[in-house]
Amino acid sequence: MKCVFCLFFAIALIAPLEAASLPSFEVDRVAAAKYDFSALRARLEKAVEKGELPGVSVLVMHRDKVVFKEAFGLLDIENKRPFRIDSVCQLASTTKWISGATLMAAVDEGKLTLDEPVGKYFPPFADMPIKGSDKKGNPTIRQCFSHTSGLPGFTDFTISRDHSVPESVELLAKTVRVLEFEPGSAFHYGNTGMQVAGGAIAKATGKSFQDYMQEKILTPLGMKDTTFNPGSDLMKRAGKAYHRKPGGGFQEVNLRSLRDDGNVKGALVAGGLLSSLDDYARFLTMMRHDGRYGGRQVLSAQAAQEVQKDQTRGARIDMSPYRGQKGYGFGVALLPIQGKADAIRLGDGGALGTYAWIDRDLESIGLFFAQETLADIGALSSHDVPELVREAVERVR
Repeated sequence: MKCVFCLFFAIALIAPLEAASLPSFEVDRVAAAKYDFSALRARLEKAVEKGELPGVSVLVMHRDKVVFKEAFGLLDIENKRPFRIDSVCQLASTTKWISGATLMAAVDEGKLTLDEPVGKYFPPFADMPIKGSDKKGNPTIRQCFSHTSGLPGFTDFTISRDHSVPESVELLAKTVRVLEFEPGSAFHYGNTGMQVAGGAIAKATGKSFQDYMQEKILTPLGMKDTTFNPGSDLMKRAGKAYHRKPGGGFQEVNLRSLRDDGNVKGALVAGGLLSSLDDYARFLTMMRHDGRYGGRQVLSAQAAQEVQKDQTRGARIDMSPYRGQKGYGFGVALLPIQGKADAIRLGDGGALGTYAWIDRDLESIGLFFAQETLADIGALSSHDVPELVREAVERVR
Protein backbone atom coordinates (compact mmCIF):
# COMPACT_ATOMS: atom_id res chain seq x y z
CA MET A 1 0.00 0.00 0.00
CA LYS A 2 2.85 2.33 0.85
CA CYS A 3 4.40 1.75 -2.63
CA VAL A 4 1.07 2.54 -4.33
CA PHE A 5 0.84 5.79 -2.34
CA CYS A 6 4.40 6.68 -3.36
CA LEU A 7 3.57 6.02 -7.00
CA PHE A 8 0.51 8.30 -6.95
CA PHE A 9 2.51 10.95 -5.09
CA ALA A 10 5.24 10.82 -7.74
CA ILE A 11 2.70 11.12 -10.56
CA ALA A 12 1.06 14.07 -8.80
CA LEU A 13 4.42 15.83 -8.73
CA ILE A 14 5.45 14.96 -12.26
CA ALA A 15 2.17 15.96 -13.97
CA PRO A 16 2.24 19.62 -12.89
CA LEU A 17 5.92 19.84 -13.80
CA GLU A 18 5.22 18.47 -17.26
CA ALA A 19 2.28 20.85 -17.70
CA ALA A 20 4.38 23.76 -16.52
CA SER A 21 7.03 22.94 -19.11
CA LEU A 22 4.58 23.25 -22.01
CA PRO A 23 5.01 26.51 -23.93
CA SER A 24 2.20 29.04 -23.76
CA PHE A 25 0.92 30.69 -26.90
CA GLU A 26 -0.95 33.48 -25.21
CA VAL A 27 0.78 36.85 -25.30
CA ASP A 28 3.04 37.28 -22.28
CA ARG A 29 1.97 40.81 -21.36
CA VAL A 30 4.89 41.43 -19.01
CA ALA A 31 7.46 40.34 -21.61
CA ALA A 32 5.62 42.04 -24.49
CA ALA A 33 5.72 45.42 -22.72
CA LYS A 34 9.49 45.57 -23.35
CA TYR A 35 9.13 45.49 -27.15
CA ASP A 36 8.21 48.28 -29.52
CA PHE A 37 6.31 46.72 -32.42
CA SER A 38 4.79 50.02 -33.56
CA ALA A 39 6.64 49.93 -36.92
CA LEU A 40 5.48 46.38 -37.57
CA ARG A 41 1.91 47.23 -36.60
CA ALA A 42 1.92 50.34 -38.80
CA ARG A 43 3.24 48.34 -41.79
CA LEU A 44 0.50 45.72 -41.43
CA GLU A 45 -2.23 48.34 -41.00
CA LYS A 46 -0.96 50.15 -44.08
CA ALA A 47 -0.88 46.90 -46.09
CA VAL A 48 -4.59 46.36 -45.37
CA GLU A 49 -5.54 50.02 -45.82
CA LYS A 50 -3.72 50.35 -49.16
CA GLY A 51 -5.16 47.13 -50.54
CA GLU A 52 -1.99 45.03 -50.58
CA LEU A 53 -3.99 42.22 -48.99
CA PRO A 54 -7.45 41.84 -47.38
CA GLY A 55 -6.23 40.64 -43.99
CA VAL A 56 -3.38 39.08 -42.05
CA SER A 57 -2.37 37.71 -38.66
CA VAL A 58 1.16 37.67 -37.23
CA LEU A 59 2.73 35.91 -34.24
CA VAL A 60 6.21 36.53 -32.81
CA MET A 61 7.93 34.55 -30.07
CA HIS A 62 11.21 35.48 -28.41
CA ARG A 63 12.88 33.01 -26.08
CA ASP A 64 9.69 30.94 -25.93
CA LYS A 65 7.42 33.82 -24.95
CA VAL A 66 4.77 35.22 -27.28
CA VAL A 67 5.46 38.94 -27.51
CA PHE A 68 3.22 39.84 -30.45
CA LYS A 69 0.03 38.24 -31.77
CA GLU A 70 -2.43 40.39 -33.68
CA ALA A 71 -4.77 40.23 -36.66
CA PHE A 72 -5.75 42.91 -39.17
CA GLY A 73 -8.37 43.27 -41.89
CA LEU A 74 -10.72 40.68 -43.35
CA LEU A 75 -10.58 36.92 -43.76
CA ASP A 76 -13.70 36.86 -45.92
CA ILE A 77 -14.37 40.01 -47.94
CA GLU A 78 -17.85 39.13 -49.17
CA ASN A 79 -19.20 38.29 -45.72
CA LYS A 80 -17.07 40.92 -43.92
CA ARG A 81 -15.60 38.34 -41.54
CA PRO A 82 -12.54 39.72 -39.74
CA PHE A 83 -9.16 38.01 -39.73
CA ARG A 84 -8.63 36.62 -36.21
CA ILE A 85 -5.63 35.31 -34.35
CA ASP A 86 -7.31 31.87 -34.31
CA SER A 87 -8.23 31.88 -38.01
CA VAL A 88 -7.32 28.75 -39.93
CA CYS A 89 -5.32 29.21 -43.13
CA GLN A 90 -4.41 27.05 -46.08
CA LEU A 91 -0.66 26.62 -45.79
CA ALA A 92 0.11 25.63 -49.38
CA SER A 93 3.92 25.18 -49.48
CA THR A 94 4.36 26.13 -45.83
CA THR A 95 3.31 22.49 -45.41
CA LYS A 96 6.73 21.41 -46.68
CA TRP A 97 8.60 22.03 -43.41
CA ILE A 98 6.17 19.83 -41.45
CA SER A 99 6.43 17.14 -44.13
CA GLY A 100 10.23 17.34 -43.86
CA ALA A 101 9.96 16.64 -40.13
CA THR A 102 7.67 13.69 -40.92
CA LEU A 103 10.33 12.30 -43.25
CA MET A 104 12.95 12.51 -40.52
CA ALA A 105 10.62 10.79 -38.04
CA ALA A 106 10.64 7.80 -40.41
CA VAL A 107 14.44 8.00 -40.70
CA ASP A 108 14.63 8.21 -36.89
CA GLU A 109 12.70 4.94 -36.69
CA GLY A 110 14.92 3.26 -39.27
CA LYS A 111 12.02 2.79 -41.67
CA LEU A 112 14.01 4.20 -44.59
CA THR A 113 17.25 6.02 -45.34
CA LEU A 114 17.83 9.34 -47.06
CA ASP A 115 20.06 8.06 -49.83
CA GLU A 116 18.08 5.08 -50.98
CA PRO A 117 16.40 5.49 -54.39
CA VAL A 118 12.65 6.06 -54.58
CA GLY A 119 12.69 3.42 -57.31
CA LYS A 120 13.00 0.88 -54.48
CA TYR A 121 9.39 1.67 -53.59
CA PHE A 122 8.08 2.68 -57.03
CA PRO A 123 9.95 0.80 -59.81
CA PRO A 124 8.89 3.21 -62.62
CA PHE A 125 11.17 5.82 -60.98
CA ALA A 126 14.24 3.58 -61.25
CA ASP A 127 16.74 4.01 -64.09
CA MET A 128 14.83 6.93 -65.59
CA PRO A 129 16.06 8.53 -68.83
CA ILE A 130 17.55 12.01 -68.40
CA LYS A 131 16.48 14.66 -70.88
CA GLY A 132 19.22 15.44 -73.41
CA SER A 133 21.48 12.65 -72.17
CA ASP A 134 22.08 8.96 -72.69
CA LYS A 135 22.46 8.52 -68.91
CA LYS A 136 19.93 7.02 -66.51
CA GLY A 137 18.99 8.55 -63.18
CA ASN A 138 17.82 7.16 -59.83
CA PRO A 139 16.45 9.99 -57.62
CA THR A 140 16.91 9.43 -53.89
CA ILE A 141 14.65 10.28 -50.96
CA ARG A 142 17.04 13.11 -50.02
CA GLN A 143 16.94 14.56 -53.53
CA CYS A 144 13.15 14.32 -53.74
CA PHE A 145 12.73 16.31 -50.52
CA SER A 146 15.38 18.92 -51.42
CA HIS A 147 14.12 19.64 -54.98
CA THR A 148 17.23 18.18 -56.61
CA SER A 149 15.69 14.95 -57.95
CA GLY A 150 15.32 15.93 -61.60
CA LEU A 151 11.59 15.17 -61.47
CA PRO A 152 9.35 17.85 -63.02
CA GLY A 153 8.35 20.65 -60.65
CA PHE A 154 4.56 20.62 -60.42
CA THR A 155 1.72 18.18 -61.00
CA ASP A 156 -2.07 18.24 -60.78
CA PHE A 157 -3.12 19.01 -57.19
CA THR A 158 -6.42 17.11 -57.49
CA ILE A 159 -4.56 13.79 -57.79
CA SER A 160 -3.59 14.09 -54.14
CA ARG A 161 -7.14 14.87 -53.04
CA ASP A 162 -8.86 11.88 -54.60
CA HIS A 163 -6.18 9.20 -54.12
CA SER A 164 -3.93 7.96 -51.33
CA VAL A 165 -0.36 9.21 -51.56
CA PRO A 166 0.99 5.89 -52.95
CA GLU A 167 -1.89 5.78 -55.46
CA SER A 168 -1.13 9.34 -56.55
CA VAL A 169 2.51 8.35 -57.12
CA GLU A 170 1.46 5.39 -59.26
CA LEU A 171 -0.61 7.81 -61.36
CA LEU A 172 2.31 10.23 -61.61
CA ALA A 173 4.51 7.39 -62.85
CA LYS A 174 2.25 7.05 -65.91
CA THR A 175 2.99 10.61 -67.03
CA VAL A 176 6.44 11.37 -65.57
CA ARG A 177 8.81 9.25 -67.65
CA VAL A 178 11.86 11.49 -68.08
CA LEU A 179 14.04 13.39 -65.62
CA GLU A 180 14.56 17.07 -66.39
CA PHE A 181 18.20 16.91 -65.26
CA GLU A 182 20.66 14.52 -63.62
CA PRO A 183 19.64 13.95 -59.98
CA GLY A 184 21.68 16.08 -57.59
CA SER A 185 22.94 18.48 -60.26
CA ALA A 186 20.33 21.26 -59.93
CA PHE A 187 17.72 22.74 -57.59
CA HIS A 188 14.28 23.13 -59.14
CA TYR A 189 11.49 23.96 -56.67
CA GLY A 190 8.23 22.05 -56.91
CA ASN A 191 5.96 19.39 -55.42
CA THR A 192 6.41 16.24 -57.50
CA GLY A 193 9.52 14.90 -55.76
CA MET A 194 8.00 15.33 -52.31
CA GLN A 195 4.83 13.51 -53.38
CA VAL A 196 6.90 10.58 -54.65
CA ALA A 197 8.97 10.52 -51.44
CA GLY A 198 5.76 10.77 -49.37
CA GLY A 199 4.56 7.62 -51.10
CA ALA A 200 7.83 5.92 -50.14
CA ILE A 201 7.29 6.98 -46.51
CA ALA A 202 3.79 5.49 -46.57
CA LYS A 203 5.09 2.19 -47.97
CA ALA A 204 8.05 2.04 -45.58
CA THR A 205 5.95 2.74 -42.46
CA GLY A 206 2.88 0.76 -43.49
CA LYS A 207 0.69 3.79 -42.72
CA SER A 208 -0.83 6.55 -44.78
CA PHE A 209 1.40 9.61 -44.99
CA GLN A 210 -1.14 11.75 -43.17
CA ASP A 211 -1.67 9.18 -40.40
CA TYR A 212 2.08 8.90 -39.91
CA MET A 213 2.41 12.69 -39.71
CA GLN A 214 -0.45 12.76 -37.21
CA GLU A 215 1.18 10.11 -35.03
CA LYS A 216 4.74 11.44 -35.09
CA ILE A 217 4.33 15.23 -35.35
CA LEU A 218 0.83 16.65 -35.01
CA THR A 219 -0.46 14.70 -31.99
CA PRO A 220 2.72 14.97 -29.88
CA LEU A 221 2.69 18.74 -30.45
CA GLY A 222 -1.03 19.15 -29.79
CA MET A 223 -1.63 20.54 -33.30
CA LYS A 224 -5.40 20.03 -33.30
CA ASP A 225 -6.10 22.61 -36.03
CA THR A 226 -3.65 21.13 -38.54
CA THR A 227 -4.92 18.68 -41.12
CA PHE A 228 -5.03 17.64 -44.76
CA ASN A 229 -8.69 16.72 -44.31
CA PRO A 230 -10.73 19.58 -42.81
CA GLY A 231 -14.30 19.11 -41.71
CA SER A 232 -16.98 21.77 -41.68
CA ASP A 233 -16.27 22.82 -38.07
CA LEU A 234 -12.67 23.70 -38.82
CA MET A 235 -13.62 25.40 -42.08
CA LYS A 236 -15.87 27.80 -40.16
CA ARG A 237 -12.63 29.42 -38.97
CA ALA A 238 -11.13 29.48 -42.47
CA GLY A 239 -11.68 31.97 -45.25
CA LYS A 240 -11.19 32.35 -48.95
CA ALA A 241 -7.97 32.97 -50.83
CA TYR A 242 -7.61 36.04 -53.02
CA HIS A 243 -5.37 37.73 -55.53
CA ARG A 244 -5.21 41.41 -56.42
CA LYS A 245 -7.02 42.60 -59.53
CA PRO A 246 -5.00 44.90 -61.84
CA GLY A 247 -7.33 47.85 -61.26
CA GLY A 248 -7.52 47.37 -57.50
CA GLY A 249 -9.58 45.17 -55.24
CA PHE A 250 -9.45 41.41 -54.89
CA GLN A 251 -10.68 38.36 -56.74
CA GLU A 252 -11.26 34.96 -55.16
CA VAL A 253 -8.83 32.19 -56.09
CA ASN A 254 -10.46 28.96 -57.25
CA LEU A 255 -8.93 26.26 -55.05
CA ARG A 256 -9.67 23.07 -56.96
CA SER A 257 -7.88 20.85 -54.48
CA LEU A 258 -9.85 21.90 -51.37
CA ARG A 259 -12.77 20.00 -49.88
CA ASP A 260 -14.41 20.56 -46.51
CA ASP A 261 -16.49 17.40 -46.08
CA GLY A 262 -13.89 15.49 -44.05
CA ASN A 263 -13.56 12.91 -46.83
CA VAL A 264 -10.28 13.83 -48.52
CA LYS A 265 -8.60 10.51 -49.27
CA GLY A 266 -5.02 11.62 -49.80
CA ALA A 267 -2.52 14.35 -49.02
CA LEU A 268 -0.52 16.84 -51.05
CA VAL A 269 2.77 16.25 -49.26
CA ALA A 270 4.27 19.55 -50.43
CA GLY A 271 1.28 21.78 -49.89
CA GLY A 272 -2.03 20.45 -48.56
CA LEU A 273 -2.25 21.31 -44.85
CA LEU A 274 -4.48 23.82 -43.09
CA SER A 275 -3.33 25.23 -39.75
CA SER A 276 -3.57 28.05 -37.22
CA LEU A 277 -0.99 30.44 -35.76
CA ASP A 278 -0.78 28.64 -32.42
CA ASP A 279 -0.47 25.22 -34.03
CA TYR A 280 2.36 26.23 -36.33
CA ALA A 281 4.07 28.03 -33.44
CA ARG A 282 4.12 24.70 -31.61
CA PHE A 283 5.92 23.15 -34.56
CA LEU A 284 8.44 25.99 -34.83
CA THR A 285 9.10 25.86 -31.09
CA MET A 286 9.93 22.16 -31.41
CA MET A 287 12.21 22.78 -34.36
CA ARG A 288 14.01 25.67 -32.66
CA HIS A 289 14.74 23.37 -29.73
CA ASP A 290 16.13 20.62 -31.98
CA GLY A 291 13.16 18.30 -31.70
CA ARG A 292 12.26 18.89 -28.05
CA TYR A 293 8.84 20.14 -26.98
CA GLY A 294 7.07 20.21 -23.64
CA GLY A 295 9.72 18.15 -21.89
CA ARG A 296 9.85 15.35 -24.47
CA GLN A 297 11.90 14.62 -27.56
CA VAL A 298 9.42 14.54 -30.46
CA LEU A 299 12.26 14.16 -33.01
CA SER A 300 15.80 13.24 -32.15
CA ALA A 301 18.10 16.27 -32.10
CA GLN A 302 19.99 14.83 -35.06
CA ALA A 303 16.79 14.40 -37.07
CA ALA A 304 15.57 17.93 -36.33
CA GLN A 305 18.94 19.38 -37.27
CA GLU A 306 18.96 17.38 -40.51
CA VAL A 307 15.67 18.99 -41.56
CA GLN A 308 17.22 22.43 -41.14
CA LYS A 309 20.60 22.04 -42.79
CA ASP A 310 21.46 22.42 -46.46
CA GLN A 311 20.70 19.23 -48.40
CA THR A 312 21.39 20.55 -51.91
CA ARG A 313 25.08 19.64 -51.86
CA GLY A 314 26.16 22.47 -54.13
CA ALA A 315 23.51 21.94 -56.82
CA ARG A 316 23.05 24.91 -59.12
CA ILE A 317 19.82 26.85 -58.59
CA ASP A 318 17.61 26.59 -61.68
CA MET A 319 14.38 27.80 -60.09
CA SER A 320 13.63 28.98 -56.55
CA PRO A 321 10.98 31.26 -55.01
CA TYR A 322 13.50 32.34 -52.35
CA ARG A 323 15.56 35.48 -52.90
CA GLY A 324 19.27 35.01 -52.10
CA GLN A 325 18.80 31.39 -51.03
CA LYS A 326 21.88 30.04 -49.21
CA GLY A 327 20.69 26.47 -49.14
CA TYR A 328 17.64 24.27 -48.68
CA GLY A 329 16.89 21.59 -46.12
CA PHE A 330 13.89 19.28 -46.06
CA GLY A 331 11.03 21.66 -46.74
CA VAL A 332 12.74 24.82 -45.48
CA ALA A 333 15.05 27.38 -47.09
CA LEU A 334 18.23 28.82 -45.57
CA LEU A 335 18.03 32.56 -46.21
CA PRO A 336 20.27 35.59 -45.69
CA ILE A 337 19.59 38.13 -42.94
CA GLN A 338 20.02 41.75 -43.90
CA GLY A 339 23.28 43.12 -42.52
CA LYS A 340 24.33 39.78 -40.99
CA ALA A 341 26.75 38.00 -43.29
CA ASP A 342 27.29 35.09 -40.92
CA ALA A 343 23.64 34.48 -39.97
CA ILE A 344 20.72 32.76 -41.70
CA ARG A 345 16.97 32.72 -41.31
CA LEU A 346 15.14 29.43 -41.77
CA GLY A 347 11.99 30.15 -43.76
CA ASP A 348 9.14 28.38 -45.52
CA GLY A 349 6.56 30.30 -47.53
CA GLY A 350 3.33 29.27 -49.22
CA ALA A 351 1.69 30.37 -52.48
CA LEU A 352 -1.40 31.55 -50.59
CA GLY A 353 0.46 33.98 -48.35
CA THR A 354 1.66 32.08 -45.29
CA TYR A 355 5.26 32.39 -44.13
CA ALA A 356 7.02 30.76 -41.17
CA TRP A 357 10.54 31.46 -39.94
CA ILE A 358 13.10 30.76 -37.24
CA ASP A 359 15.83 33.29 -36.43
CA ARG A 360 18.29 31.29 -34.34
CA ASP A 361 20.61 34.25 -33.97
CA LEU A 362 17.85 36.07 -32.04
CA GLU A 363 16.24 32.95 -30.49
CA SER A 364 12.97 33.96 -32.10
CA ILE A 365 10.27 32.56 -34.35
CA GLY A 366 7.68 34.30 -36.48
CA LEU A 367 4.52 33.55 -38.43
CA PHE A 368 2.77 35.58 -41.10
CA PHE A 369 -0.64 34.15 -42.03
CA ALA A 370 -2.55 35.62 -44.95
CA GLN A 371 -4.69 34.19 -47.74
CA GLU A 372 -3.40 36.33 -50.60
CA THR A 373 -1.30 34.99 -53.45
CA LEU A 374 2.43 35.09 -52.81
CA ALA A 375 2.99 36.86 -56.11
CA ASP A 376 1.20 39.87 -54.57
CA ILE A 377 2.77 39.89 -51.10
CA GLY A 378 6.02 37.93 -51.31
CA ALA A 379 8.24 40.85 -50.29
CA LEU A 380 5.91 41.81 -47.45
CA SER A 381 5.68 38.32 -45.95
CA SER A 382 9.22 37.00 -46.38
CA HIS A 383 11.29 40.19 -46.14
CA ASP A 384 9.55 43.31 -44.76
CA VAL A 385 7.80 41.68 -41.80
CA PRO A 386 10.70 39.44 -40.66
CA GLU A 387 13.08 42.41 -40.84
CA LEU A 388 10.71 44.62 -38.83
CA VAL A 389 10.38 41.84 -36.26
CA ARG A 390 14.13 41.47 -36.10
CA GLU A 391 14.63 45.19 -35.51
CA ALA A 392 12.13 45.19 -32.64
CA VAL A 393 13.62 42.09 -31.01
CA GLU A 394 17.21 43.27 -31.40
CA ARG A 395 16.45 46.45 -29.45
CA VAL A 396 15.62 44.46 -26.30
CA ARG A 397 18.05 41.58 -26.70
